[in-house]
Amino acid sequence: MAYVSLQNLTKLFPNGTKAVDDFSIDVSDGEFLVLVGPSGCGKTTALRMVAGLEEISSGTVSIDGAVVNNVPSRGRDVAMVFQSYALYPHMTVRQNIGYALKVRKMNRGEIASRVDAAAEMLDLTSYLNRRPAQLSGGQRQRVAMGRAIVREPKLYLMDEPLSNLDAKLRVQMRAEIAELQDRLGVTTIYVTHDQVEAMTMGDRVAVMRLGALQQVASPQELYENPANVFVADFIGTPPMNLFHAHVRSEGGQVSLHFGTQTIALPSGLSIASMLSARNGAEIIVGARPESITLSESQGTVPIRAQVKLVEVLGGSALIHFLLEARPMSQDLQSSGVEGAEDTATSLGSRRGSEVLATVPAQSAFRVGEQVALHVPVEALYFFDAMTGSRINL
Repeated sequence: MAYVSLQNLTKLFPNGTKAVDDFSIDVSDGEFLVLVGPSGCGKTTALRMVAGLEEISSGTVSIDGAVVNNVPSRGRDVAMVFQSYALYPHMTVRQNIGYALKVRKMNRGEIASRVDAAAEMLDLTSYLNRRPAQLSGGQRQRVAMGRAIVREPKLYLMDEPLSNLDAKLRVQMRAEIAELQDRLGVTTIYVTHDQVEAMTMGDRVAVMRLGALQQVASPQELYENPANVFVADFIGTPPMNLFHAHVRSEGGQVSLHFGTQTIALPSGLSIASMLSARNGAEIIVGARPESITLSESQGTVPIRAQVKLVEVLGGSALIHFLLEARPMSQDLQSSGVEGAEDTATSLGSRRGSEVLATVPAQSAFRVGEQVALHVPVEALYFFDAMTGSRINL
């Protein structure tokens, strides 16, 4: 096992592209850390620098307190699992798993013992004499995992290992990998663009955008307390509803103005007092789809909407509403929010003034119906419209 520290890690390519920008994070001994973010955010480049497969422009990579910037990959005692499996097609499963040990000139008995133990752990014993072409995608991924396990390294590095699998197999394999890592207790850094994968597997999740670290926290902490608009939108399925609003404070009453709608915040709330200092300013307001209901109760605020689409998902339904308000996605890029283009792209599928709500499947809705949505005030999120940062109490 290993303690890993990345300090001010930067990767600048010859064409001027800064793939990783002053990235710092510490990974505890035995921890499962997931790097997540959209394509091109620098997560794979950061992983490759840890592995010694990519030259570091500046900053340091330390493993167990020793800086390894100039240590070749083979000397870092790490094992990497790739998206492409990288299996030798002419070798059997047994030969593929044991190849790295053979290169090290380990004795045959020890190689056979380690391969058999890994195969049993990964349910591959009956496939040891087959070649990769005779295996399913999930079985090939297990072989790639087995090849890493037999090396008994200090550190596992995994670069989107499930990307080539179908949806059902991805769910199965992510559970198996998480269980295996917990059993082995080996420090693991795992890269994915799939936030569901990240949330279900990692002890902690580090969200990246444009090469920079946005937030690192436990999955639940990321979901409940996003540090900025980007994290709020990226983490969560369906994504958080995000809208511009203007703050008005008159006579001790704080209200939010969404296009043609006005929401009066109950007096005496800490957030109302904080927002009163932003009188006349524009902010971004967010609400998770599951926090929206049709039931009025104490502490909720109403929003007028029209049913656009109903998607029944078995035990629940995802309702698309048209809202009399201006969605963040329409003009985010002009708002000054850092990373606006990236976030606006991720919101691009939500056309018009649309809000999503997750409700029980038994709820009766008709397309075109006018309804009043209700959101508990404590379930609302507030962000600075210029910086994108969370407005905290």
